[in-house]
Amino acid sequence: MMAIKIEAFIDLEAYQQEIEYLVEWVKSSPKLPGVQEIYVPGDIESQNQKQRLENGIYIEQSTWDRLIELSDSLGVDSPKLSRIINETVILS
Repeated sequence: MMAIKIEAFIDLEAYQQEIEYLVEWVKSSPKLPGVQEIYVPGDIESQNQKQRLENGIYIEQSTWDRLIELSDSLGVDSPKLSRIINETVILS
């Protein structure tokens, strides 16, 4: 692994602008049939984070039950559910 101090080579704002141009250029590439979107690193993770913040994180019932059992056995308060949407647990 290597770390690079970008400011040693180029102004940070100029670098960020160049990256934005590069991302726009990549995303404007022609798409193959059946391809809806061109992704760059971090796009899918950002979409997942947004979706999970809005809708919660799906937890299978068996996993949830095991977490409740474990918290009970350790004397730890179980997380309180704020709501369940389409079988998705939303914690408060």
